[in-house]
Amino acid sequence: MEGFTQEEARRRGKEGSPFYWGPYELLTPPPGLALRAYGEGWREGYRAFAVYLRP
Repeated sequence: MEGFTQEEARRRGKEGSPFYWGPYELLTPPPGLALRAYGEGWREGYRAFAVYLRP
């Protein structure tokens, strides 16, 4: 999964939007999956990335 973070929402002036990832929100995998990798950084905006796998 990947998407813009709430830090990017603040930069864009969209603090109230629910469509941005919260801090470390992607660290909690969906049910039935395990977290394999996670990262945050700048790529045309502040983004968060997570890779999940089936255990």
